[in-house]
Amino acid sequence: MKTNNNLLIITSAFPNNLHEYEWIFIKEQLKFIKKEFDNIYVIRPQYYINSKLDFFNLLPSTWKEKPIRQDYVIDNIYVFFPKISILWFIKNFQIKEFIEKKKIKFDVIHSHFIYPSWEIGNYLKKIYNKPHIITWHWFDVYNLPFRNIFWKYKIKKILKQADVITTVSKSNANKLGLLWFDNIKIIPNWFDEKNFCYIENKNRLKKELNIPLNKKILLTVWNLISIKNQKTLILACKELLKKRKDFICYIIWNWPLKNELQKLINENNLQDYVKLLWQKKTEKVARYMNAADLFVFPSLSESFWVVQIESMACGTPIVATINWWSEEIVTSEDYGVLMKEKNNTVLLANKINKWLEKQWNKKKIINYVKNNFSYKKILSSYIDLYENINYTL
Repeated sequence: MKTNNNLLIITSAFPNNLHEYEWIFIKEQLKFIKKEFDNIYVIRPQYYINSKLDFFNLLPSTWKEKPIRQDYVIDNIYVFFPKISILWFIKNFQIKEFIEKKKIKFDVIHSHFIYPSWEIGNYLKKIYNKPHIITWHWFDVYNLPFRNIFWKYKIKKILKQADVITTVSKSNANKLGLLWFDNIKIIPNWFDEKNFCYIENKNRLKKELNIPLNKKILLTVWNLISIKNQKTLILACKELLKKRKDFICYIIWNWPLKNELQKLINENNLQDYVKLLWQKKTEKVARYMNAADLFVFPSLSESFWVVQIESMACGTPIVATINWWSEEIVTSEDYGVLMKEKNNTVLLANKINKWLEKQWNKKKIINYVKNNFSYKKILSSYIDLYENINYTL
């Protein structure tokens, strides 16, 4: 890596000082990339408008968030949450003023999520004459560019101004092809081998987690939002009860649908079989993954959420829907099984029932994920990206 280089990250999602689990994957990547730079500066703009001014409650809640995030430092990673305007013609200038106030010096810009991060990144590229890398993740690929002509034009313009475009999966790259962009680098997300690894004694783990030893364990981990389709999993558990009663399904995380999902569990008398657990620390999530017999992921749409490869790194196979990304990792029934119908509770119950009985080769699952998605493998792609970008525009 070049010496004396500083990296500037612009992102609309990054854990704050109070809530370490909020969109953690970029932070996890930086923990491994940090040694390649002298300093890494992360700017996560904090949009804010006084809620009292929104008389008719027309603005998104994220625009009315209270400015509670505070800056923090992890080794050579400096994380900032500047409060800025929601107006595009003001926010770019505010970010520039913040950079100059903090005397932040950088050699390359890497923006995550297309809007507004990449718009800010392109603005800074012009002001400071620095190369700009942009990475597509999910919503910014499948939804925003195709909402209407305005967004399609706007995002195509943003992409044309970038020096390098990357994304995390083949399905994302194919979607980007609809915008007539085909020179795209695919750099997958990775898992942390230190935290997500096989723990041999499952019964000891069950005792530690207060799980009955005679129960098969189903697990899913991610935000409780509609697109993750946890409702179908819950109702599939009701169908599964017709075939067996020796299971518990744990759903880990939080967010909007928690009360709604708990109500669904209660209405179907599934309290003993489906349990919502609040978000857990990374180490505890890994222990649940090791204790599980199947990781079930009935999502309606995905890009590259790392929970599946994290589960497989613990030796736990996957039951997932075909959702644009799961099919890129579950490439063999040695690692898991896929289903086309995303809302078919009977089919999902049948799949779970069948695959709970399979004797899985955990070593084969673990080796497959390590060989394809370990940070050691993916990190080299990032190093190559940063080393070969044109630093002298």
